[in-house]
Amino acid sequence: MIKKIFSVRVLTVLTLIAFVLSAVYIAVLRFLPEAEHRYNILARSDFEIIFLTCLAGIAALFFPAIVRKFSGYTISNTMMAIYVAFIFGSMFLGSIMNLYYRIFHWDTFLHLLSGITLGILGYAIADIVEKTHKTKYNAMFVTIFAFCFASAMGVLWEIYEFAIDSIAGSNTQRWADAYGVPFVGQAALFDTMKDLIANKIGAVAVCIWGYMRLKRKDWPQSLTITRIK
Repeated sequence: MIKKIFSVRVLTVLTLIAFVLSAVYIAVLRFLPEAEHRYNILARSDFEIIFLTCLAGIAALFFPAIVRKFSGYTISNTMMAIYVAFIFGSMFLGSIMNLYYRIFHWDTFLHLLSGITLGILGYAIADIVEKTHKTKYNAMFVTIFAFCFASAMGVLWEIYEFAIDSIAGSNTQRWADAYGVPFVGQAALFDTMKDLIANKIGAVAVCIWGYMRLKRKDWPQSLTITRIK
């Protein structure tokens, strides 16, 4: 009974409901005259950004199913649980519930987790290549690939945030405080560099663990990507 309650499917559905209800709430709240006062200190332009975040969260939850349909590959329940937890923590709790401002290190924690998650994904991708080409790579080579993959994805995410801020005037890179006052000098770069460093720490941590597991030929099957027969 407990396993059913906390199954990946149930957690995914609950997260999806949270995004849908938030999108409806924001859509209604957007047109109320007193909306800015009821939603803390956000300007009206932020309502559109939050609404788009809800839509992006919904799309992200369906992304693994879309990949499965068109590629024939599926991730394990463990990896799916980690993925859903990250989407919930970053998009729902972080952006929609505003924990990025309410909890100072929330963003840092998520980037640390992203480094770990992307590192695991890097190992899983290497495993797919090995099985496809029926070969076996050196444990150090796979580990370096996993670290580079996690690092590159972390950099691409920062580029994405920069592009969003430039186009939409948002504050995903925390170049301004909660009241919209821009930071000056090194303070304006602090959030980006902190995120990149947290990503690298997470990647290094999982790569040390992953290297030891590969050397023992004991990589968990729950952290692999499988092809649907």
